[in-house]
Amino acid sequence: MKSYVSKNQASRFVAGFVAAMAVVVAAPPVVQARTEKFIPTFTIKYCSPSAGLLSPEETARFDLLVVSSSHYQSWSENGLNSWRTLKQYNPDIIIVLYHLGPSEYNTATWGEMGQGWDWMKANHGAEAGTNRWTESGYLYDYLVNASYSNERLMYVGQADWQTYWY
Repeated sequence: MKSYVSKNQASRFVAGFVAAMAVVVAAPPVVQARTEKFIPTFTIKYCSPSAGLLSPEETARFDLLVVSSSHYQSWSENGLNSWRTLKQYNPDIIIVLYHLGPSEYNTATWGEMGQGWDWMKANHGAEAGTNRWTESGYLYDYLVNASYSNERLMYVGQADWQTYWY
């Protein structure tokens, strides 16, 4: 296969792209008065609550925050949870919470719901027959996300699991 771009050109392009992305990532958010905004601002915060966290004042400057539900205390102040704190700084901020949902179950102690994973396995796991709520994997009793070993796929078509989750 013939290449139309030299290795040197490709290297310069990649280096320039990485440098531009570093500037975008490292640059603090620019805040304009709401009436002056042409393009609304947003940020997404999925990772651990302690990694790269902006202050509540800085975070509240965005128009939209997409965030995992584990951040309910990340920006808390004066006895208020994160969501109420951010709303105090910016009453117009839109906060969208991300959660795994009914298709997955988080086995980590910080993410378990209900009675926990041990209860789930004992009552609705691989040996539960028609009362099974978990999906089975090819090699193992449970279907596991290889990138996130604490996540298990659930059988969303099982009516009792739907009732339990909702």
